[in-house]
Amino acid sequence: MKTGQAATHNTHGQSNELPASQRIPFHDKPDLCEEMLRTVRATIPLAIRSSTIHGSGLFALRGIDEFHDIFIGKPMAAFPFRFFVGSVCEHCLQDSVQSPVPCPFCYVARYCSNECQCAAWWAGHSDECHILRKLGAVETHVRLAIRHLLWRQHRKRPSLREDRNKPSLREQVITNLLNPLSGSDPLHVERSQQIRDRAELVAGTMGTEMDIDEVADVIAKIGHNCVKVRLSHLRNPVGLALDWLSPTINHSCLPNAHVFFEGNILRLRSLRKIKAEEEITISYIEPSSLTDRESRHEALSVRSSFRACQCRSSFRIYLDNTDVSRPVL
Repeated sequence: MKTGQAATHNTHGQSNELPASQRIPFHDKPDLCEEMLRTVRATIPLAIRSSTIHGSGLFALRGIDEFHDIFIGKPMAAFPFRFFVGSVCEHCLQDSVQSPVPCPFCYVARYCSNECQCAAWWAGHSDECHILRKLGAVETHVRLAIRHLLWRQHRKRPSLREDRNKPSLREQVITNLLNPLSGSDPLHVERSQQIRDRAELVAGTMGTEMDIDEVADVIAKIGHNCVKVRLSHLRNPVGLALDWLSPTINHSCLPNAHVFFEGNILRLRSLRKIKAEEEITISYIEPSSLTDRESRHEALSVRSSFRACQCRSSFRIYLDNTDVSRPVL
């Protein structure tokens, strides 16, 4: 995925991004890469290196057969899409919730049980609850951004227990992500203004003297680099997650791996045999309805601001191999 130093945007939606020569990609920060790799339980040795696709990439240092887990990990945060709220628990991400338990204060977050509600409160909802009460059900990537901004404000507080031991890592990962909305592309300018409008609302609601450009930068980065929450038994995603290692995995229209979730645990599984020293790739877009090249490239441009893909591949092989509910071999 596209990574680099922070970018900011002025009031007209124009980018103040640092030139590419000044960016420091993940693979040029070996200490940071080692910390990121330690956040997952990998079945094979992995490395973050310079990619021929774009920026940094995740590489397998040893071969692995098809349909094997490459790594298992827990993301920094994950939330269901707004239209799945009530049917997918916001804490454990289990679906088919029959009697959702709403947060009694904001009525936005909903859980499968009182136990998940309590666990989510101590995991960070206690800080965001009053904000969601004012904002309502915001877009999922904005919710992830709010969680990160609150964590950054209160990272020393015991309410964010899961983050207390690695504050520097989380901040470095987010800071090092690339804000994709740069240049004079009319689509990018329009998106930048939309993000800035949302940032003004978030900053005002949080009641702090936040720099709006900084808030907009975080929203744009997280929206571009988050990973979709696709449960193992469902083809379509149910939410978004902010992950430690997924931002280093590049797109391919014929990916060799697939990201899915079992509850709130992220798994990266091989779709075919991966050779030693081969880069691991996933698809950034949904394969189910985008089998022709033109639709795929349009979706990559609009959804992910990804313009590097020039392949003519069909999604057919990918569609045949994404039954990740099958047992690990």
